Amino acid sequence: MEIAEINAISELALRFESLRMQTAATNIAFANQLSSSPETVYKPLSVKIDGLEKVNLGIASFDSFVEQMQSVLKVEIVENHNVKPVHDPESPLADESGFVYKPDINMVDEMLTLNTATRAYEANIRAFNTAIEMSRKAREIGK
Repeated sequence: MEIAEINAISELALRFESLRMQTAATNIAFANQLSSSPETVYKPLSVKIDGLEKVNLGIASFDSFVEQMQSVLKVEIVENHNVKPVHDPESPLADESGFVYKPDINMVDEMLTLNTATRAYEANIRAFNTAIEMSRKAREIGK
């Protein structure tokens, strides 16, 4: 496997994990946002990847593997429309029933997503750096 191939795989993984970190951080930032109606409350985001089962790992050439990964994998950000009504008649945002609305965000899940995405991102950086170092050592040996 050449350095360009390793770079392409690492780039795909880094983009995906970066997107997961950004959505988790955004959800954490808006977790306590209150709204006067369920329609206007922040909608939590999640990253969804489809098509992984369609990837053929037995492809002979790496170029066709990368093309397949880019054409088959569909990464999208989806909104969760679940809302938590909170009874707080004293709030200035309360509706006529005394409810305010907040996004249905599980902070434990978001922190876990943020942590695992960070670790995966770091692992891909290490793989990338290791490939570069191996390439550098191979050039030194070849001199």
